[in-house]
Amino acid sequence: TAKPAKPPLSTPPVDVPLKFKPVWEVDRFFWPSDTTRLYEAESAYFQHAGAKLREASQEGLRVLAVASSHPGDGCTTLAICLAKAAADAGLKVAVMDANFEHPELAERLGIKFPHGWQEALTGAVPLGETAIGSLADSLTLLPLSDRPEDGPVSLHDERVARLIQTVAAGVDLLV
Repeated sequence: TAKPAKPPLSTPPVDVPLKFKPVWEVDRFFWPSDTTRLYEAESAYFQHAGAKLREASQEGLRVLAVASSHPGDGCTTLAICLAKAAADAGLKVAVMDANFEHPELAERLGIKFPHGWQEALTGAVPLGETAIGSLADSLTLLPLSDRPEDGPVSLHDERVARLIQTVAAGVDLLV
């Protein structure tokens, strides 16, 4: 379970593309066994991918989307592995769950969270309140809530683009 980090002096609104700081911290994320096996079995590939992501980040790539046309194709697993590879390559990385049908990124990383990032869209909570930083992993998680009271969200929502821009401005890479 995440514990509060030092409280920020203030958190900018979502539509202001300024850096943000996660309010919540954990010592480390719990890496799912299938992800760990894949990462270790393909360590040379992920080391190479991490180096390429570092180069791309230095050239201005700030956001990497992982998508699929079918559920269960492994997008979450691949996103976790690529985020870990980028962090292992020295990048400051955030990973954001955007699986609107079945958000599971936080659950897969062993995290219980009080607020999904979509709550920042409405101003219900500051963006930093929706982020969980892992000290050992050099990763920040932005989970998506599947609670109906948090409201529906879509990539077509202009506020989501602004939120992605805000998060990307505060990290080397957003996956």
